[in-house]
Amino acid sequence: MKISDLLTNKQFQRLALYNEFYKKYGIEYQMLMQVSGIGSVTTGITFNRGKRDFSEQERLLLNLLGPHITQAYNNAKAVQTLKNKITPRPRNTEKAKSKLTSRESEILFWVAQGKTNADVAGILNISLGTVRIHLEHIYP
Repeated sequence: MKISDLLTNKQFQRLALYNEFYKKYGIEYQMLMQVSGIGSVTTGITFNRGKRDFSEQERLLLNLLGPHITQAYNNAKAVQTLKNKITPRPRNTEKAKSKLTSRESEILFWVAQGKTNADVAGILNISLGTVRIHLEHIYP
């Protein structure tokens, strides 16, 4: 969506928001793509420019890229959620509150995606034995 879809350039320039923010940064035209909308929170990406409005070809390009950008955003969010929630089971005498190492988290992420140990080794450029050792630490 573009600002010009909703307002004429004159209407836009009469807004307090325009005068307090957009004008200060030389933004005359803006195009927005929503990537997530949960409840009352919406996340999006904006593209700004000062010289000329976005063309229909640029809008089409953003519409074609949109699903891929949204999927990348959702993947990144899922990885972060997984990293925040993962805690290993206590190992014999180790503290119950210990966290996984970043490498263990990476390995567990790929396993959760359905990758085999060999796939994980190839993705992370480590040996199959190293993957097994990390998994032994994750699942005692």
